[in-house]
Amino acid sequence: MESQSLPDGWTKPPLGRQSDLAAQVRAETDPDHPLARTEFQVIAACERSDDVIVEAPALSPRYYLLHLQWTKDARVMPLAGDDPAVLALDCEPDADDVDDVTLWTDSATETGAVFVQHLLSGREIVDVFEWPTGAKPRPDAVDTKKLAELGWVQVTGDLHPRAWRDGALVLTGQSVAYYVRPIKDDFFLFCVVDAPGEARRLTQLVPYVDRIMTFDSEAEFEAFLPSHYACRFNSPMSPGYGRSGFPSG
Repeated sequence: MESQSLPDGWTKPPLGRQSDLAAQVRAETDPDHPLARTEFQVIAACERSDDVIVEAPALSPRYYLLHLQWTKDARVMPLAGDDPAVLALDCEPDADDVDDVTLWTDSATETGAVFVQHLLSGREIVDVFEWPTGAKPRPDAVDTKKLAELGWVQVTGDLHPRAWRDGALVLTGQSVAYYVRPIKDDFFLFCVVDAPGEARRLTQLVPYVDRIMTFDSEAEFEAFLPSHYACRFNSPMSPGYGRSGFPSG
């Protein structure tokens, strides 16, 4: 991939940098993904973020986009594509380019979670989370219009998942809430699950960390995620870039 064919803000790293990035890609790639078990090289890196594109000739598709987390617990699921120039358009945007963010769930079971970044350009970046049962929209759900056509709805409060039992959808007894914590030019997104008789469970979804934390009491949970530190997500909401949606002070 020649440098002149790269979108603005993307470059081909020098050889030493390519090796460093390749080692980090190897460390963070989800071990269940084929990329974790094949040879590849880093062919492009974004100057504005920690996004890289790798080429794996033995795989089909052969190009993969990853947003590196630079943490030992990261488990990144690469985004595949046939054209690296097209993949580059799906890189993590600058905070200043994001107008709004929304969460979506499947209306039937409320077990899926899709995170959408709405850019000022009008483009939407759709990321699918696999909580708690991996309910996912079809691969062609590339924007909110298609999500709505497939029966997905915006998350505007707590979710109450349902599962099939004896031919009918019944409540599982779980309650799911999403919390956000603003940080400089970015934010964290957490999924919090409550179920009768069980410890409260928390998963960090953005940036993703492959670890579930448990809390046996409200006090323990508040000590980790106090109200002045994070707030419940109600979409649509600006994602903590100094605009709206977060506690003041």
